[in-house]
Amino acid sequence: MPRPPQGQLVVLGRPGAVPEEQLDVALVDGPDVTAVRAAARAVTAPRVLAEIEVALDTPEATGAERVAALERHAPRPDHGRLRHTGPAAELVALIEDLADSIDGVRLRPLVLDEDLPVLSRLVLPDLFDRRVAARPLPGTTLRSTQGLERPANRFAAAGTREENR
Repeated sequence: MPRPPQGQLVVLGRPGAVPEEQLDVALVDGPDVTAVRAAARAVTAPRVLAEIEVALDTPEATGAERVAALERHAPRPDHGRLRHTGPAAELVALIEDLADSIDGVRLRPLVLDEDLPVLSRLVLPDLFDRRVAARPLPGTTLRSTQGLERPANRFAAAGTREENR
């Protein structure tokens, strides 16, 4: 079977949950920007992504109103992640502010079908225009998009060791 184009899958995880020497991308979080920056400095993975929970303003309601409506049914669990509730422009400013400390973000929308259209219509184009984010090129792998080296084939190395015995 041929080797996949990116060599091996990108290992994405939380430091402590996955041995850090195995991580290609570390997911960091914290209740505020200062904590996220500190968490990012503490890891040695080649790339660092901050996790941000988002509840964006939509044409129907503000992010705060949407959160309050959901919390009337069940409390919103606190996962210790940075949270943004409000306008798309403020989320762009937050991500731009963090850009010197992290390599990217993993956004966790409050409600996918409500937040995703706002993210795709207002947040992503603004991040691309400000050059805080780059569009992935067609035909590239996640590994190359993240600027990660293609690892050596560990099976080929094992086969070479067997042949040398």
